[in-house]
Amino acid sequence: MEELKQRAAASEVVENKVLIAPSWYSEGILNTCILELVNYLGEAKEEIWIRPHPEFTKRNPKIYKQLLAKTKGARNIRFDTSPSVYTHLANAGVLVTDRSGIALEYAFARQRPVLFIDTPLKIQNPDVGKFSMEPLENKYRSQLGISLSPSELSRAGEALDKLKSSAADYRTSIKTVEQEVVFSPAYWQNGVEFIRSQLTL
Repeated sequence: MEELKQRAAASEVVENKVLIAPSWYSEGILNTCILELVNYLGEAKEEIWIRPHPEFTKRNPKIYKQLLAKTKGARNIRFDTSPSVYTHLANAGVLVTDRSGIALEYAFARQRPVLFIDTPLKIQNPDVGKFSMEPLENKYRSQLGISLSPSELSRAGEALDKLKSSAADYRTSIKTVEQEVVFSPAYWQNGVEFIRSQLTL
């Protein structure tokens, strides 16, 4: 995340640039509602970048090819296949995602809110019910941006406008969440110094 923060600090925000960067699970945006989503975002005259997760393209090559074919003629839709996820994440005006942890990286590095699409929960561990901890990318959604259900995608353009106009208002809540969940890079050095102080040579 430190690299992303450095890139973000060196990059100007492109206000009308929307980066859609979902997770790769079977009920994520790319498997369920991507065409409807870009249709409504396109009405808002946004520059749309879609970044498929590498696991999505590997596991769903046929769906990916169909997506490329169906969006080929759209002038405002592009695909981000850069090796670095930070290339477009650093200067996007708005990030759109589902259950991906990339929301935390973007919000903390760019200090801007996220548009969440409330696709079904991503459950990779069938024993998740045994644990009381809630995944961070689910727990803090209301503090990091606006959430829409797949049935509310017609409001995507309206939500984008609201996120942009109130971006500064989200900074306090974003900073609060960051302080709760992220340790400063200096902490590892403090840990090393503590261990050294306990060693008897």
